[in-house]
Amino acid sequence: MHLAAYNTPGSTRTNTHMIPQSWSGPPGVEPLEVVCVGHKHYPRSATDHRGKDWRQAVMQADRVCVGGFRRQRYIGLAEPHWLELDFGEFPGQERAWLCCTGWVWPTDTTANLAIARDRRFRGRGQTLGGATPPQLHIPDGRGGWRVADQNIGFPAGKLQTVVVPLDRSLFPRAECRVRLATGMELYWDEIFLADTVLRVTDKIAKLPLQRAHLRYRGFSRIVQTERSSPHLPDYADCDPALRWLPIPGRFTRPGDVTQLLHADDGYYVVMAPGDELALEFAASQPPAPGMQRTFIFYASGWLKDCDFNTLGSASVEPLPYHGMTFYPYDPTTLPPAQRELLDRLRREYLTRSHP
Repeated sequence: MHLAAYNTPGSTRTNTHMIPQSWSGPPGVEPLEVVCVGHKHYPRSATDHRGKDWRQAVMQADRVCVGGFRRQRYIGLAEPHWLELDFGEFPGQERAWLCCTGWVWPTDTTANLAIARDRRFRGRGQTLGGATPPQLHIPDGRGGWRVADQNIGFPAGKLQTVVVPLDRSLFPRAECRVRLATGMELYWDEIFLADTVLRVTDKIAKLPLQRAHLRYRGFSRIVQTERSSPHLPDYADCDPALRWLPIPGRFTRPGDVTQLLHADDGYYVVMAPGDELALEFAASQPPAPGMQRTFIFYASGWLKDCDFNTLGSASVEPLPYHGMTFYPYDPTTLPPAQRELLDRLRREYLTRSHP
């Protein structure tokens, strides 16, 4: 069995006052689910919108990704482009699963603000910050293509996998040809079809957190193999010098923070740029003969950038909390229990300024 994906399509919302009130935003993150596949059916051809052959690039997860499109003026946006995949005869009886691994360069708040003011992007539907999200196109039976799914989701991070179910009824001629079309700066690394899947959520064993230690470390050197490869940190090459402007506010004091991370209960560690959180977990039993063990790191939290156009970016406060419907929120609207929780965080743990 092969581990095909351990997260389903997700997306990130950005706070900016230029987003129209009628825009509901992209779909939320789906629940965690582990999907295993028995056999990988790779495409017999993979061609982009310019006719370039990318088959070798999608035949394995090697960080050699599909590129070939022009980037637009704004970060995260690209010219409309697609990758056409021909898998030959449809595998399986009734359903197959399209597994696409890749990475995305997202727009930031400043780009979203500029895009919202750019008349060239006004009036577009089904867009994420002005860019068309990844769509699934299938043959229309008349020599053209039609949209089968307006938004299949995109990799929520570096080299993550999107799993798209495909029904055999979509391909009356039993030939499985699809196009992945988008206007995002999105790079695919490995793509295959799975004829059978096994959901193994009931076999997931949670390993208890034994120790968590917060400390300042610095910044790892960022490495990019080629233009279409993701930017990845080299942990062995670290610069301790501070690279970002200090963020006004208080952060979690260094040292043991284990008790803050045992549950998704609103008590959390507030990390500053350059911080490192070292985690130790209880050892698990070795897998049975013939079985393979995979570790999945799961974390719940928030990320706050310091883009000048992001609302509330000028300070650590206000502290986020589960259940908030808008950020930054009005502190006077905090429920009493939530106010008590955040006050305890400030009093007992947030005793450090930016290093």
